[in-house]
Amino acid sequence: MEGIIFNIKKFAIHDGPGIRTSVFFKGCSLKCRWCHNPESINPKIETYISTEKISNKVFKIKKEIGYKIEAEKLYKEIIKEKLFMEESNGGVTLTGGEPLLQAHFAAQFLQLCKKDDIHTVIDTAGNVPFENIKLILPYSDLFLYDIKFFDSEEHRKYTGVNNNLILNNFKRIVENKKKIIVRIPLIPFINMNIIAMKQIREFLIPLKGENFHEIELLPYHHTGNSKYSKFDIENKMEGVKEPDIKEIIPIKDFFKKAGFNVTIN
Repeated sequence: MEGIIFNIKKFAIHDGPGIRTSVFFKGCSLKCRWCHNPESINPKIETYISTEKISNKVFKIKKEIGYKIEAEKLYKEIIKEKLFMEESNGGVTLTGGEPLLQAHFAAQFLQLCKKDDIHTVIDTAGNVPFENIKLILPYSDLFLYDIKFFDSEEHRKYTGVNNNLILNNFKRIVENKKKIIVRIPLIPFINMNIIAMKQIREFLIPLKGENFHEIELLPYHHTGNSKYSKFDIENKMEGVKEPDIKEIIPIKDFFKKAGFNVTIN
């Protein structure tokens, strides 16, 4: 079975425990204003013109974003890093984009990983049918699950879709007793306010338990800004500053008071 990915990042340290190999899937069902991988949104392989300068000469080169790969070939690529994964208690992370939009391909690849006892992480926004999630549940050790808002209209305003499916899927993953860490992106002028954070906290408190008690705060950053001009995509966050640590610590404490283990990634 083939899937479409656009990057394989080795020695990743922010996509789950230990040293990991992160596989970036093409395609996403959200259009977040602050997306730092805008090239991942379109599920299809895309082409763009890259301008490069060599010895004072300018060249325009046609390049592609994304490529097809078979599950077994992808597995053979990531297994090369197994020693580093084992020594650091790391593994493989599926991210994107939204890896669960290619659930059958993801499940086949994850099944190969689990046969070799490789720790697996799914980094997801959760906006997929639960049937997609069910396919990969047996082969997933940890979910990194984005929750951006509790308010459905605010979610629609800034991502293009409501969050009913996202919140329901989160509950069902918790009910299935899978380990899950909530990731909350902190976006200035959008959700970095007491109302939005309080709504998220009140939603999460009743679901806290042995398999879910961790939250990662993801402050907005400029890492992806250069991609918008590179791929000729409108950057709706132009001019927005990264939040200061002094603004983030109170949010961390706000969730810690409710009994969560909180980190800033």
